[in-house]
Amino acid sequence: MKEFDDLVDELNLSFRTAPVPDGSFEIEVDGQALDISWGWNDINVHELEKADPRCIWTVLDCDGKLFVANGMHYVNRLYYLVSNEAFRGEMDTFIF
Repeated sequence: MKEFDDLVDELNLSFRTAPVPDGSFEIEVDGQALDISWGWNDINVHELEKADPRCIWTVLDCDGKLFVANGMHYVNRLYYLVSNEAFRGEMDTFIF
């Protein structure tokens, strides 16, 4: 399985968390506080609806290990990322 950082470097991708969190809930990822306080009924979810589906990535918790999968996934998701470029490869999962 490929490392997500290698893919980011190879394709020169940048990401933003989406929808925009409101600051009320944080989790720790790699020693950094990450705000995932967005709500599905909130106006911020429309940011994902507007994004190219090939630019959406899902950060997943699988038995305590973090993975990133291209596309929008619901099971085991922690949060979504939106990339600056559409991913044109095959559906894949990467180690976060």
